Amino acid sequence: MSNSQCCVECFHDDTIKKIITGYQYIGRCHYCNANRVATIKLEALIAELSSTLEGLSDMLDEDDDGEMFIDILDNDFRVFAKETNISRIKSDLLSDFRELFEKKYKSVNTSEMHEQWIEFKNEILHKNRFFPQTPIYQQAFLRNGELYTTFQQLIEQLNLPLHPLEEFYRGRISSTVLPHSQMGKPPSPSLATLGRANPYGISYLYLAQTESICIKEIRPNNGDTISIAKFCVNKALNVIDLRTPRENISFLSLSSTDYTDILKLVSLLETFANELALPVLPNNSQKEYIPTQFITEFFKTHGNKDGIIFNSSYGEGFNIVLFDDAHCYCDTSTPVSFIKIRDISFQHEPN
Repeated sequence: MSNSQCCVECFHDDTIKKIITGYQYIGRCHYCNANRVATIKLEALIAELSSTLEGLSDMLDEDDDGEMFIDILDNDFRVFAKETNISRIKSDLLSDFRELFEKKYKSVNTSEMHEQWIEFKNEILHKNRFFPQTPIYQQAFLRNGELYTTFQQLIEQLNLPLHPLEEFYRGRISSTVLPHSQMGKPPSPSLATLGRANPYGISYLYLAQTESICIKEIRPNNGDTISIAKFCVNKALNVIDLRTPRENISFLSLSSTDYTDILKLVSLLETFANELALPVLPNNSQKEYIPTQFITEFFKTHGNKDGIIFNSSYGEGFNIVLFDDAHCYCDTSTPVSFIKIRDISFQHEPN
């Protein structure tokens, strides 16, 4: 039996993290080499999780040609963190708890949810914009839908608190440096153009994690000049974090729910997050933004959140959309930057 110590940094799942921190033992992890962190012996962790893991496996269909349970935990449920030595921790689990982790199960087919998303997009783009009839809408987005409650639980697990004074950036193309007072969202709803998250006439505040991301998201041309201002959160906020939904959701805390439904809904959240991060050609934006605008409005109305965070279309970093700009302020103590675009790099691939 392995006496190796694993730690909170080895796992994504909050249920596991809470068990480890509950042991109140600080040491060195044998798997990711983190030092002075909350740790637990692997044997003790599995003892704590045994009923939960057995309950999860009971909901899966055994299949001799399927995937090992430990691989399903890794690939589908993202239990293990990338930073740890996943191969070693899986090897120890298979060695010490072979009967549980080596058993094979049929993988959950989430392609059905992707197909339903495509069907939903086609409907609200071309057939029935305001009262969709597709299964995904009827099941997950209506309060009486069979997946609505589970979907709300998953959305709540993606909650990310923002604290006062957290900093973000906003840029505008301008011929001269703009004053702080002109760096916010359009002052009138009639001036609000559409974006990834908002339709015409409904104005949200778009911010970026860094100045560099801010510049890229504006999509300037060579020679354009840009004003960039710093914005700060002025109160505690709750936003939906769509950067890595599968890693942020604690599957083990949802042990009483059908995992097939959970995985399908997580697949839907990942698809939506990817759509938010996809570059859209300006001449197609009026049409292509409709599905993401629709889901964002759902999050605002049903999720009771202050905004969303999603990956930038341009490499590392993220963007944030706040539904109410009164929740942050333009930092007048920091001068508005004024820059000129000297060069734009292009990468290409066969289409």
